Parts: sequence; structure tokens; C-alpha cells
Amino acid sequence: MQTIGSFLGRYEHFVPPPIAAARAVCGAIQQVIGARIHETQVRVQNGNAYITAHGIIKSEIILNKKAILEAAQSAIGGTIRDIR
Repeated sequence: MQTIGSFLGRYEHFVPPPIAAARAVCGAIQQVIGARIHETQVRVQNGNAYITAHGIIKSEIILNKKAILEAAQSAIGGTIRDIR
């Protein structure tokens, strides 16, 4: 008889799609600084989230980078390492 762990083993190294990571970053930004950005303004590549927004919003994001990263990582996991 097989255990449940053997069935769930294929999901052990699951990496969420980039759109899900972008949604998590957008939600974290809205939660931390209160600014709304669209998920098309966030591009996730190799663990980095690249944001194209106005200068004021981007400055606020950089100032609160640590809190935004923690909120995004708690939502989606440790796939996002940096915001640029």
C-alpha cells in the first residue's frame, strides 16, 4: 500500500506560474503601501520582480521593499527574492 506522501511527492518542487507571482506582488504592494498596480506592470523572472510604475510609486516600493517581499513570500512561497 502506498502512502499519501508518495502521491504528493511530485508537487514538492512546484514553482508557481509567473502570473500568480505577479498577482502576489501586486497584492503585497497594495497591502503594504496602499498603491494599486496592475499585474501587467509586474514581470517575474528568475526570482526577481521587475515593476514598471510611476516614479513616486516605485520609490515607495523600494523604501518598503522588505515588508513587501515578506508579504509576497507568505502568499506564494519563497519564489520571489528581490524587487527591482
